[in-house]
Amino acid sequence: MALTYPLIDPVLVRIGPLEVRWYGLMYLLGFALGYLIIKSELKRKQGPVPVAAADDFLFYLIVGLLVGGRVGYVLFYNLKEYVLAPTEIIKIWHGGMSFHGGLIGMFVSGYVFARKHNAQLLELADIGALAALVAIAVARAGLPGRAAGRRALLSHGTPPGGGIRPPLATARTGGDSPAV
Repeated sequence: MALTYPLIDPVLVRIGPLEVRWYGLMYLLGFALGYLIIKSELKRKQGPVPVAAADDFLFYLIVGLLVGGRVGYVLFYNLKEYVLAPTEIIKIWHGGMSFHGGLIGMFVSGYVFARKHNAQLLELADIGALAALVAIAVARAGLPGRAAGRRALLSHGTPPGGGIRPPLATARTGGDSPAV
């Protein structure tokens, strides 16, 4: 028994040549929730920067996420293609973000923010990590069935044909059935 993802059109609405995609909408929702978390945590902890700096902190993190995510994708996944056609790098509407690139970008931008505001990086990282956790969970919800990763024949991987192996079914078969 395989669990399958629903087939949902990734485009929420089309207005002429402009497309509003679920993933983009979920990114915005994730940023909004992240902002509320950052503001709340800065109030609760009374620092490491004033609550008024929450806007700037979120801005730095968003820039780090977007730039790092795109650069990471280019470097880690399709470098040969982008070397041959470098103008494709800026065509973000063709897709391509990497989680680990975004994480590195957020760390770098958080470091720059901490230096600029003379704040403790680890204290800011605690707040940023909490906001990022919620934001990434919300953003991933905008990709039903589109971010499952590569197919694998391992007991904990995505089986051929798509879907997710329920842990109980995997345990019953010993994990050796590729289409549980």
